[in-house]
Amino acid sequence: MGIRFTETEKWADKLFRKWKPETKLLFLFIVDNCDCAGFWEIDLELAAFHIGIEVGTLNESFKELEDRFLSDSKSVWVKSFLKHQKHESLKPQDKAVIGILRRIARQKSLRDQVLTELDWECELP
Repeated sequence: MGIRFTETEKWADKLFRKWKPETKLLFLFIVDNCDCAGFWEIDLELAAFHIGIEVGTLNESFKELEDRFLSDSKSVWVKSFLKHQKHESLKPQDKAVIGILRRIARQKSLRDQVLTELDWECELP
């Protein structure tokens, strides 16, 4: 079981406050279940099972969250994830960063967008 940092001030964030409860739950589910780089393989059926909400409702919530992600047809990358996990800057000697870079490298359809969003200048493994 992994341990994640959480932003406790999210509950005061104006956008977060405006989301429906289903959208908040889906966002928290994705953040809790993404990998160490912030990628989550899209599986709304699994999310619906765990959250206890119909898939159709989660489809609406997923659309509401579009601006929080970069996505392709298979996965999403949570834009704010690495910042909140204290990986705002690149330290190549850090083993966690090496793992993150490997996961970014594997995401061929999203990798360039992710690196642009992060503004990290680095070589991928």
